[in-house]
Amino acid sequence: MIQYRSIKLNELEEYIQSSDYLNSDIHPISKHRANSYITNPRSKKENTVLILAKQNGKLLGYIGILPDYIKKIEPIYFGWFSCLWLDENSRGLGIANELIKKAIEAYNSNIILTEFVPSLYDKYKKIGLFDFEYTMIGTRIYIKSTLRFILTKKHPNLTLLKPFLGFLDLFINLGMQAVNFISLRNTKDTIYSELTSFDDESTEFINKFNQNRIFNRSINELNWIIKYPWILSPKSIYPESNKYYFSSIADKFEYKIVKVNNFEKRIVGVLFFTSRDGHLKLQYAYYNHSDIHNVMEAILSYCFNKDFHTCSIYDKHISALLQKNSGIILKKKIYRKYLISNELKNQFEDNSIIEAGDGDCVFT
Repeated sequence: MIQYRSIKLNELEEYIQSSDYLNSDIHPISKHRANSYITNPRSKKENTVLILAKQNGKLLGYIGILPDYIKKIEPIYFGWFSCLWLDENSRGLGIANELIKKAIEAYNSNIILTEFVPSLYDKYKKIGLFDFEYTMIGTRIYIKSTLRFILTKKHPNLTLLKPFLGFLDLFINLGMQAVNFISLRNTKDTIYSELTSFDDESTEFINKFNQNRIFNRSINELNWIIKYPWILSPKSIYPESNKYYFSSIADKFEYKIVKVNNFEKRIVGVLFFTSRDGHLKLQYAYYNHSDIHNVMEAILSYCFNKDFHTCSIYDKHISALLQKNSGIILKKKIYRKYLISNELKNQFEDNSIIEAGDGDCVFT
């Protein structure tokens, strides 16, 4: 008989220290992700964060939920489905459906999903809870060619061609550098600086921009994200990560804070990025629309002057400018779908802003 166990936030620390967790070949949560959950300023101690499915002591599946709330006069609590795993030999037993059902019940049908595996889309839609969908449209720009890594990873039989692909990368990148130099020639009116933490000026600036942001993350919450990452690096020193199926390590993972000033040295923007193995993602952007060109110039300068190969941006205004920028040759549109439960859809007004980093996206 399959048994289901729900683990609440106030039980999580005891669970990750238990023999049940430590002696298991499969971990339903990494220790550092658990520490992030435990210190989550947007959660309540009675929130369910993990649901396990076990049979005869063996873990057959689990679902993880990140507690959050929408800031209204009274906060509206809900959960982000953060991960769903099923043992490959236990498929067809209805375990995934039961885990999803129990998670929905734990949050009174207040659920949001994004970045889910495409094959799960039909399963979620059949539940009848997610009639409201939202698609975020962004832009990915390609800064450097890395064919030698991309192609050999997808096609291991091309490994012998890696030196040739490296030469091809060098040739392509010389051309891209020339184009980038031309693109940046008119950015002298914009100055950016990389911060190690939010200073007083950037904190004051950010506090002005949360009125229409539906999740309205504060400086304290951004600092929590930085202090308790879900991805640790370098991966070589975290061997226990192979017990956890989802992202927990990388060769290099960092949070980046960039302050943007105009030629008068007036602050015009604050940008919050994640950088993972050369891929830069803009998670939060704070700026006045009148200064958007300065902000876009700062992003391009930062990308081209640092060691990144791609940059993904979902901010709709910056993304639209990038699409029109003829100086950026290699770019494409990217899409992220959200499923929002019927209980919550009325909270998403036309002028509400969902940021790329909302939910668990900022962590991974």
